[in-house]
Amino acid sequence: MSLETGTDILDRFNWLKTERGNFESQWTQIADEELGLRHFNLSHSIGEMRHKRIFDTTALSSGMLLASTMHGLITNPGAPFHQTVVPKGVREIGENNDYLVHLDETMDMLYKDERYGFPTAATEFYIDYVFFGTAGMFTADVPKVGPVDFARPLGELVVDESKDDKIDT
Repeated sequence: MSLETGTDILDRFNWLKTERGNFESQWTQIADEELGLRHFNLSHSIGEMRHKRIFDTTALSSGMLLASTMHGLITNPGAPFHQTVVPKGVREIGENNDYLVHLDETMDMLYKDERYGFPTAATEFYIDYVFFGTAGMFTADVPKVGPVDFARPLGELVVDESKDDKIDT
């Protein structure tokens, strides 16, 4: 679907937000009764104790363990995160290999350096993914810093699929 104007984009966003209404009540219940850490809906007062509705912390403990395991296995900060894949034989050319090694080191630095926010954003991403079944990240180009990663709360996101059931929006 081609969205040409700001009005088209906002109309589509509002329609998608309405369509996910069934999930919002479930996500709110999970946030309130199992997770206790997310402000999925903004109806909570500042300073309000968020864990008061959690009677059994089994779901919280299990979910956090799964999220930390996923973080450690998928985006392990102790292992190289990025390696450029190129056609066979390209790395054997000296200039290409030097450039690709530099590119890989730069990408790895962007991933691991806390100034760029990926480790923190990834932690929040995995927690949302485990508890809510979906999550979102955003990379912003911050002047004089570079690309900075942020986990975005589900209340800000909508997801849409193409005709062949692939997420495209």
